[in-house]
Amino acid sequence: MRRKQIGWRIDRWTLQEFQKLCAKENLRGSEAVEQFMKLAVENGSVSKALNLMRPDREIEARESKARILLTQSHKGQQCQEELFQLLGLIRDPELIAEIEKELKSRKWVDEVSRALPLQVSKSKNQAKDSTLYIKE
Repeated sequence: MRRKQIGWRIDRWTLQEFQKLCAKENLRGSEAVEQFMKLAVENGSVSKALNLMRPDREIEARESKARILLTQSHKGQQCQEELFQLLGLIRDPELIAEIEKELKSRKWVDEVSRALPLQVSKSKNQAKDSTLYIKE
């Protein structure tokens, strides 16, 4: 692959600190920047690439979306499928419990368990890898 030399203006302190980090890890600065650029191109978005590099922000965004959907579900809107999809992508145990409670209260989990090849288990002992465990 042919390389192209470019020139960018970067804050001096940021560049110096970045160069120190690269030296510690035996990388050329251009290698690190090029890897980030490839990640952005593969994902079709610079923002997505940044989020992949900062997974906690992505999780916070999913949890925020889950809270909004949970509120909408409490108001009677049909968003249980989206809530179900977010269950495996969030970490907050209280939020997970709230979503599970909401899905159970609307009997949505029972419908999903019949439609999908997932098993819904009432006990951890019965739960297998592809099982959604619902706490009672």
